[in-house]
Amino acid sequence: MSSGSNLTDLPSSDNYPSAYIGNYYEHLAEEDARSYTDDVLENRAMAHREAAGKRAPGQPLVSIRQETNASVVMVVTDDMPFLVDSVMAEIVRQGIAIRMLTHPIFVATRNRTTHELVKLNRVPSNAGVSSGDTAAMQNLADIVATSDNASYIESWIAVETVRISRDEQANELVAGIQRVLSDVRIAVQDWAAMRRRVREIAGSLDSVEGAGNIPDLEEAKALLSWLDDGNFTFLGYREYDLVNQNGEDVLLVREGTGLGIMHDVPAGRHVQHLTEEGRARAREKRALVITKANSRSTVHRAAYLDYIGVKSFDAQATSTASKGSSASLPAAPTTAQSAASRLSGRRSTPS
Repeated sequence: MSSGSNLTDLPSSDNYPSAYIGNYYEHLAEEDARSYTDDVLENRAMAHREAAGKRAPGQPLVSIRQETNASVVMVVTDDMPFLVDSVMAEIVRQGIAIRMLTHPIFVATRNRTTHELVKLNRVPSNAGVSSGDTAAMQNLADIVATSDNASYIESWIAVETVRISRDEQANELVAGIQRVLSDVRIAVQDWAAMRRRVREIAGSLDSVEGAGNIPDLEEAKALLSWLDDGNFTFLGYREYDLVNQNGEDVLLVREGTGLGIMHDVPAGRHVQHLTEEGRARAREKRALVITKANSRSTVHRAAYLDYIGVKSFDAQATSTASKGSSASLPAAPTTAQSAASRLSGRRSTPS
């Protein structure tokens, strides 16, 4: 999530509106620019800057600019991975056609008390900063911030769509993008913690009680190690206890174990009822459960989530708990894939 970049000499465009507009459209293809008048492009850029006028750290700003024949969704937020893909996916999910994307990244200096925009700097294209470059953010804060101000790397996203004529539809879109940005933030914030739990679980498989009765422990370790090696976009994690209530096997959420998009437990979802197949799998003497979730991801790709569960066992090799993570699973190597194929009944492929 970091390129380790060191940025200096950031030219400010505060006193030069034309410079700001040039920086704003730095990555706009020439053939796309020719489709618009200079006035349209300038007005959009200045409207985006106005929308960014006051923003507290961690607070995404989402608004919609209405034009005669188009709408422009404008986002200002702390830079991090997955923003553009996630925002675009939400717009498509709501059935709104996309025409053009603009995505400048700026160093924004803001007043620490009022959060008002004090200065805006271009990030040089040769600086090697990618979206979500946390090391660069720290370096920039050291360079630009003063006692009264703080500096942040911000993503400014503008998506032109067909005109959204109804207020209800516009409000629904803004609310949807806000939800998506919240999911992106918590997934990115908890990413390291989720990877740490995966490594801890993999290490714990060496001391599982009744290991001789659980044939896939080595495959489970190999799969977890492969996932942790950059082959799995961890989005959520949660632990459950497998208990019998009134003659039915159910999963009870372990409070305080959720991470990423599984951090919060929706009301009424502390008890997970299982299908007949799920109940059979839960009591199997196998460590892994790999399946597709019935919900689509709001982060990165709008694909159905892959669910990977690792069971805990008692001394009789009876399953007592499950630790699960959700994300998108690409094709695994042979050792790990044998477990995935056997449990899910199909080869996992990129989504």
